[in-house]
Amino acid sequence: MKPFFRGLTFIICCICLNANGQNTHVLTGYDNYFDPDTLYVEPGDTVEFISVGYHSATEIDSIDWENNVANHNGGFYAGFGAPTTDMKFVIDNTGTFYFICVPHAAMGMKGIIISQINVGINDVLQKNVYGINAFSQNLNVQYAKSDELVIIDISGKTLISIPLNIEEEQKKVPFSSLAPGTYIGHFKLKGETIKAIKFIVH
Repeated sequence: MKPFFRGLTFIICCICLNANGQNTHVLTGYDNYFDPDTLYVEPGDTVEFISVGYHSATEIDSIDWENNVANHNGGFYAGFGAPTTDMKFVIDNTGTFYFICVPHAAMGMKGIIISQINVGINDVLQKNVYGINAFSQNLNVQYAKSDELVIIDISGKTLISIPLNIEEEQKKVPFSSLAPGTYIGHFKLKGETIKAIKFIVH
């Protein structure tokens, strides 16, 4: 094969691998809410923000998120009031990213983006079998292929680590130590987060 064609083949392969490894997710701002308000992505994925009205998706710190305060922290900013007209941004790292709509911050229009590495169980994740619900001083937990549930608060502080039986699909956990508020449960397998769920304790 001639050098030119070898080089062209290499470039095409790289483009195909890049296209297959990254996804674009749509985040929409409606009346006073985001759809979805919790978005799961992988590092390198693109988020396209669609505003139906005067809305923004503005990254803020967790404390401002809890208090409905629109203080841009220098991260992504798309939509109303943004310094650019670009409505797409890339999430490069793993972690939890908090965002709010600047015009409707006081009304609680906010959401989170959870970026996590896919560990090869897409078929399980697509079935939407993960859930955490607070009832009568207990957490009713539904899961699959997980050996640990780690509960963190919105500041990122780890509060509880609960062992799970990988062969089971549900567990009831007392939560008297959790005050009313918003939490994120990380379902883990061998130390790696495979699914994160936002839940509220009233």
